[in-house]
Order: sequence, then C-alpha cells, then structure tokens
Amino acid sequence: MRDIRNDLAERITHLNDQIGAADRELKLKLNRLKQEHEGKISYLKADFDAVKTVLELEQRRLQDGQPVARSNGAPAQMTERDQTQERARFLDILIRKLSDDGPASSSDLREWAIQGGYLDDSKTSGAALYSVLIETAKAGLIRQLPDGKFAAPSITELIRLQHTV
Repeated sequence: MRDIRNDLAERITHLNDQIGAADRELKLKLNRLKQEHEGKISYLKADFDAVKTVLELEQRRLQDGQPVARSNGAPAQMTERDQTQERARFLDILIRKLSDDGPASSSDLREWAIQGGYLDDSKTSGAALYSVLIETAKAGLIRQLPDGKFAAPSITELIRLQHTV
C-alpha cells in the first residue's frame, strides 16, 4: 500500500488556494457593487437636494404673497410627485435645448424658460433656475463650461450616465 499523505497535503494546499481566490474575487465584486451603489446614491442625493432647494424657494415665494403662475390652468398646489415629474420634464426639455442650440448662459436659459412658460417672471425664478442648473451640473446631467455657460453632456458623459442609472 502506497503512502498518500503527500498527495493529500498537496490537495489541501490546492483547495486552500482556491478558497483564497474565491474570497478575493468576492471582495472585489463587493467593492465594485459598493462603488456602483455609492454612485447611484450620490446622483439621487444631488437630485434630491436640487428639488428641495427649488421647493424651498417656491415656499418662500408663496409666503411673500406672490401668486403661482400656471400657464396651463393647473391648480396652485401640486403634490411632491407632480413637482418631481414637472421638474423631470423641464430638465429633459432643457437638456434637449442645450443639445440643439448649444451652450447658453443662465440668464439666456431663464429668458427661454419664461418665454416657454416653464418659469414665471419673478425675482426668485432666476435663483431657482440657477440652483437647479448647478445641481444638475453636479449630477452630470449637464456641464458648466469655464465661461459659466451651461451645455449638454458630452457623448462620453451620456454613456457613463447610462451605465450608472
């Protein structure tokens, strides 16, 4: 009968190596998932902060006694869901405008938004729009150029956004 203890010891070493490799692979996958999760959460937090800022500005505007301007005859009070949907539609239209017309300053975008009925012509609407532009730029949905103008995202940024959302 042959002594197989060396063979068994080699087999144990090989199995330990495989267990270690599987553990390292799991740790890498967990780190990658954590990074993806953090990226998604940071994007959502930036969007949340932008909506919160706009809501605060709207509440201050309403407390000052200024009426809410609605071009479509909708009621002055909107639910949070309606506000979020309206903001998402506005951002979609804004990004398309920047894609079609090229970079624009915040004042140009404010004038466009007022003419299009997306904003009222109050003093706070410019600040609210600028806040949304900055938060949207931080989230990577648009770009702020060195000259202060805003532009649609580049193709590379769009591809990155598609993979993170």
